[in-house]
Amino acid sequence: MGKKYVESQLKPGEQIVHTAKISAVAIFTGFIPGLIALTKSELAITNKQIIGKKGLIRTQSICTTLDKVQNITVSSGLFGKIFGYSNIKITTAADSISFSYVKKAEEFKKAVFAQQEIYNDEKIKQQATQMASAMASAINK
Repeated sequence: MGKKYVESQLKPGEQIVHTAKISAVAIFTGFIPGLIALTKSELAITNKQIIGKKGLIRTQSICTTLDKVQNITVSSGLFGKIFGYSNIKITTAADSISFSYVKKAEEFKKAVFAQQEIYNDEKIKQQATQMASAMASAINK
């Protein structure tokens, strides 16, 4: 899975933490749709958000901060269990998007939740620093 879309959406200081990979098994579900899924799907976690895009003509994308992610559902059928792929559904307050044939989807899900904790901790530290700075400024007046 390429990173062209993901890289184009990065903000200054933002880094890719984890990328999802699409299974080549997708091709066997129908050559053209599978090839599109394999070559035109991108899904990544950065230190601040989830970025993803799928499709060639009819595209869907997601670009949401980690604190907006409400749920990630991983599902797989018999062939998914045999060939090591799952479907991922990412739900936010505003929308949801699904990605098919994702390798190690549970690993991706765990990486999202781990990065959410880091993101929230950094946000709290930043707010505490701002509050301390404001209080120091008020005291020095």
